[in-house]
This record gives sequence, C-alpha cells and structure tokens, in this order.
Amino acid sequence: MNNIHSSLERAQRQLALADHLLTATYPLSKDPKLLIGVLRNIHKAQDDVITATIAFFTPKQIVLKDTSFVVKLAKFKHVTKERNISSNQEMNMLEQTNNLFEKHEESIVEFARKSTMVLADDAYQLNVLNQLQLKNILSLTRILMKKILLTVSN
Repeated sequence: MNNIHSSLERAQRQLALADHLLTATYPLSKDPKLLIGVLRNIHKAQDDVITATIAFFTPKQIVLKDTSFVVKLAKFKHVTKERNISSNQEMNMLEQTNNLFEKHEESIVEFARKSTMVLADDAYQLNVLNQLQLKNILSLTRILMKKILLTVSN
C-alpha cells in the first residue's frame, strides 16, 4: 500500500512540474524544446498512475513479467474498464501520449518550427508537438489522476 501511495505522489509531482513548465516557463521563454520536457513529465506521471492502479487492483501473487508501458497500459485498461473508472477518451489520451513519447524516443531529427516541436523518424514521417495538444493531455491526465486517487483512498 505504501508503494501505491508513493507512486501516486510521484505522479502528482510530475504533473505539477509539467504544468509549471507548460503554463509558466514555456510562455516566458517561448522555447519549443520545453514541450519535450512537458511530454516526458506527463508520460512519467501516467506511468506512475498506471503502476499504482495495477498494484492496487491486482493480487500480490500476480506479478507482471513484462513491465513495458504498452503491457501495463493493456492491464490498466482491463482493470479500469471492469470497475468503470476510466473513459474511452482517457484511454485514447494515454495511447496518444505513449505514441508521441515513442515518436520522440525514436526520432532521428527534432526541430523547432514556430511555436511547435517537430519530430521526424528515419522515414521522415513528421509528428508535431504543440502547447494546446499538451494542455489537453495534461487536463485529461489530471482528471484520470483524481479518479484513481478517489478510488484508492476509498
């Protein structure tokens, strides 16, 4: 139980950091590279929320052998859908965030273009990261976090 609460506290810190970067630091500096930091913090927060939720609802005898984000996300979907905790919109947001994060990790070229960050893979498929997109992801992550906190605290 202590591990669950520490994961959720870590997630809250990551979300607070992402929010500060997005709402305070980014508007002042206008440096699109900060958007990558925001994405990274949101992804870490989501990973911690997912880990805590799985730990809360899964018996201690069952251990996930593969701890990749995709495997944890599939287990999280199963666990939260059973209990009507998450919506389809929140699940799509988690997948979208993971896809963006993976594109960032795999990208061979990243560059700033106006107020966005452009990620290019080895086939030069472009993905754009902007402030509005990250604000939407952050707000949905906060909503999901509140639902999980209410569930775990009851």
